[in-house]
Amino acid sequence: MADDLRSETLTQRVVREHRRIVVPLAIAFGVNVIVYIAAVYPLSQRVANIQERDRTAEEQLLAARRDHAQATGTLTGKDRAAAELATFYKDVLPQDLAGARRLTQLRLAQLARESNLKFVRDLIAAQTA
Repeated sequence: MADDLRSETLTQRVVREHRRIVVPLAIAFGVNVIVYIAAVYPLSQRVANIQERDRTAEEQLLAARRDHAQATGTLTGKDRAAAELATFYKDVLPQDLAGARRLTQLRLAQLARESNLKFVRDLIAAQTA
């Protein structure tokens, strides 16, 4: 306890002897604490909020770009499918019933030949009529 009194006395003595330096330093420290509490800390919180909003906005932008790319891909795919379908109707499918029969008869004759069967056109014509 005697040491506490001596150290307190020593502290008081240092403050008393160096009052010109200690008092302005204590006031400056107090002002710094008040400025930090009143201005710096709230501004740092605003910056953190702004950064969070920026990150959220960037994520939303990326999601919107993905959606746009997907929609554009769907539209392009639809256009490509329509073009391929038009090509199929124009170039692959026969134009009339007679052309379809010729293609079918030819393929059936080839299959019959490959399978060692006898292909009779008259029976097929009689069955379809």
